[in-house]
Amino acid sequence: MDITGPRAPPPPSPAPLDLGDVTLQLGPGDNEGAAYDNFFSKEPPVIPAGVTEDTRASTAYSAATSGAITPGTAFPAYDTRFSLASTLSLINDCSIPTGVDGRRVVVVMGSGDFACALTARLSEANYNVIVASRDPQSRRQRVIAAGGTIMTYAEALQKSNLVVIAIPFQHVSSLPLDTLSNKILVDVSNRDPKKYDPADRSQAEHLQNLVPSARVVKAFNVLSAYTLARGTRGSKEVPVCSDDALARAVVCDVVRSLDLVPVDRGPLRNARLLEGIPLTFFPEWKFALIISLIIWIIAFAITFFKWQLCDNFRNAQETNGSFNWRSFDGIAKNDVSVSCAMTSVTLLALCYLPGEVPVPR
Repeated sequence: MDITGPRAPPPPSPAPLDLGDVTLQLGPGDNEGAAYDNFFSKEPPVIPAGVTEDTRASTAYSAATSGAITPGTAFPAYDTRFSLASTLSLINDCSIPTGVDGRRVVVVMGSGDFACALTARLSEANYNVIVASRDPQSRRQRVIAAGGTIMTYAEALQKSNLVVIAIPFQHVSSLPLDTLSNKILVDVSNRDPKKYDPADRSQAEHLQNLVPSARVVKAFNVLSAYTLARGTRGSKEVPVCSDDALARAVVCDVVRSLDLVPVDRGPLRNARLLEGIPLTFFPEWKFALIISLIIWIIAFAITFFKWQLCDNFRNAQETNGSFNWRSFDGIAKNDVSVSCAMTSVTLLALCYLPGEVPVPR
């Protein structure tokens, strides 16, 4: 005895999905009387756009006669580069690891003036800075004073995938390059002024050629050790360039955390121009020179009038007053030196006092 009752009629065919050049008929197939049990087991037919149900029935269109969609024809083949696993792996490679104390870990290779100044600035921004040195013992006290932890190259490079190369560039080739693979390498070097040519390959590009699997980023080369140690008084812009967008974003975030302003300069080839910024002569030097000369002339006129002319004018008004020519003997020693000092103080005030004025927010 049949206890299941009458079978439900098959559902109506959904409306075709128009994909432009083809239409996917998401129905139960060509045989309208097919069993409901086989509804979901059949391959959806592919029919050209504009073919109606009546035309389809009269011309007997089916998945076999109209052609099925195969990989590489109607749809692109699957690309593993855009899989979720590869994307997560790429993001993980570009993320800065966190230490046991919850602070992000950054490795600084080198223990010179710039490396220690950058270490101190990163430590103030709550980074856990690991300084890699060839001779940790001789530099330990200096690095500890800057807020970092000193280790050997092999030990330090295991702590983070963000590495700042802060050693003279001529010594980069002597580093353990195999341990720098798949890391974000921040190049802070600048070229020799005597050999600088914007058309030549930059030192950052040379570093990328030495470690092809690394993500080389050019940054911090416009800052000096004095600027990092004493605080930025002038421009806070830090140009950043790299061929890897994720690595560039990571370094920009680090720059921003140091209370500086990152400027995205695009691909790594722009490092050729960035390495020339510290070597560029002040473009408005003529205007600055004219202002300096005007200030110096005013200062010299004040001192000359006070020390050479005032006393002689006063003596001339007295009876039998004489002009004291000996007062002009001190022009070179007194007037010129005092005028230079007054000009220096005035120019320094014009440079730095506007930056000290609080800006209302």
